[in-house]
Amino acid sequence: MPDPLHVRRMTGPLDNALFPYIVGIGGAAVMAAVALLYFDGTIMYAILAVAVVDAVVTPQILKRAMT
Repeated sequence: MPDPLHVRRMTGPLDNALFPYIVGIGGAAVMAAVALLYFDGTIMYAILAVAVVDAVVTPQILKRAMT
């Protein structure tokens, strides 16, 4: 049964097509900043690697969850 014309569906951040990318890159940016500011050596590179994986994988997971 279709919604009546006077009832409109509320929109939220999940309706924005850029949302998964913003979340993924935002989380990766925070991890990269923490790695660069507070760590050095091997652990810094390990955290940066996790940040790259987060920036790539998080948008894919969120897009799948949004469909």
